[in-house]
Amino acid sequence: MLRCPTAAAPISRGTHLARLASGWAGCVGCPHVGDLEGASPALRRRLERRPGGERPDPFGGVAGADFLPEHAATLAARFAATLPPRAAVVLGRDERATHAPFLPAVAAALRQAGCDVLHLGEALEPAMRFAVRKTGAAAGLWLAAPDRPAGHAGLIPVAAGGRPLRADESAALLNETPRIERRSGAEHPCGAAAEHEASLWPAFRTLSALRITLASPSRAVRARFARLFSALPDDLRAVDLPPNADAAALRETMRESRGDIRLTVDSSSARCRTFAPDGEPVPWQDTVRTLAADAVRRAPKKPNAPTVAVAAELADELRLKIAAAGGRVREVEDAPAALWTAVEEGCVLAAGTAGRVIFAAPHGPAADAALTLAALLRAAA
Repeated sequence: MLRCPTAAAPISRGTHLARLASGWAGCVGCPHVGDLEGASPALRRRLERRPGGERPDPFGGVAGADFLPEHAATLAARFAATLPPRAAVVLGRDERATHAPFLPAVAAALRQAGCDVLHLGEALEPAMRFAVRKTGAAAGLWLAAPDRPAGHAGLIPVAAGGRPLRADESAALLNETPRIERRSGAEHPCGAAAEHEASLWPAFRTLSALRITLASPSRAVRARFARLFSALPDDLRAVDLPPNADAAALRETMRESRGDIRLTVDSSSARCRTFAPDGEPVPWQDTVRTLAADAVRRAPKKPNAPTVAVAAELADELRLKIAAAGGRVREVEDAPAALWTAVEEGCVLAAGTAGRVIFAAPHGPAADAALTLAALLRAAA
């Protein structure tokens, strides 16, 4: 039996593991959060892969089971309590149907907290962050679970400017007391998703005619790339990648595709990985080297050499390559918020270890697989 800080009496180890697996909010900061004794190998791997070590994610779970619309509404109200009164909040969702009942509950919680809600509709992560920055909103909430299987739901907070929340901000959010304002907020439509796709066109001005294989489990991601490439000479083949596809099947798909560029894109359209002609994954540092060389080459060299921010785990591998391209290296923490901040502070590119790259785009920092593909096209042309 374990003494859980959130329980009046000791709980069994089975209950403890079930709470960790479901992302129980009370597990955040618990002294037993790293105790995985008795967990199956699959559960242990899943818990250890979660961002921030073994700490479970309190912002999502199985829709209709351990994560209900009222849970999302409570989190939204707590998030609103960290914002100024009458703040504007962009609210969007991903393509999965499980988020339909969550949308009105989250919107109502934001209004009751005095926030104005800007409805973005169905959108991918890059468009969500772009919308927060473009509208000047104080924050955003994205109803999405890009790293979870079907049937799950999630809530991803976005800070002002479109950047990810820092760890301390996420912790403060969980400790805030929801508020109810005397004057409820209003709701308005937000059309920034179309503006975001239009903003990508300058990155794809190319005379190449290459074959591209793009595999993704998300219908919305595949449709988005099909729209982008409908007026380009490149031949895009979008492949439906099953969420549970094993490594062997993925290698075979990539090997048979005969594409000049082969890559997988996650359901958020923010992370991607490239593959070699034999179907094997290209080492991530090689892809980062290509992206960094492209970013340094296109950046002005005066008054200072362009700087590329790289997670410390990758820095030694890339330092000489980036220097050879005329750039400098800055080591940063391997966290989305740290990478985003580095670009805000002047770096032309920031790369972590999990397939995520932040670009310095004309409209501000952008984590977008479309920009990664555009850079790969320029390198291959």
